[in-house]
Amino acid sequence: LLIKLLIDTVSKDGNLLLNVGPNGRGELEPRALDTLAEIGRWMRLHARSIHDAGASAFVPPPDCRYTQHGNRLYLHVLSWPFKHLHLPGLAGKVRYAQLLNDASEIRLVPHDEGAGTHHALRTSPDDLTLELPIQRPDVAVPVIELFLNH
Repeated sequence: LLIKLLIDTVSKDGNLLLNVGPNGRGELEPRALDTLAEIGRWMRLHARSIHDAGASAFVPPPDCRYTQHGNRLYLHVLSWPFKHLHLPGLAGKVRYAQLLNDASEIRLVPHDEGAGTHHALRTSPDDLTLELPIQRPDVAVPVIELFLNH
């Protein structure tokens, strides 16, 4: 839950401050330690999408958030779709895409590939379609790093 709050906050150019302090015995509570460990595990793989990143001018698809740092656009996928994800306004603007957790390539589907398929999926010529793995990555929130063409 805090990871999603962190992503949402950074995607709106904000900062998230966690108030974690010791109890009367000078120890952190087990629940706070568990939360910090979970955030640490996710950040170890996805820190680039948060540190020095901020809001993007691009509009993300439903159940997703964008953060951006220079020519790197980070797509945080809060709800993993089945096979295809359509990114409005990004056709021709992305040269490469990869999952941030393991650097595996995400295929960019050319708009003219299988015109019937795209027509059936009702995508706009301005949309970029990503072909995602069927199985969701085993991380709290998967992030796709998009390398922009500028």
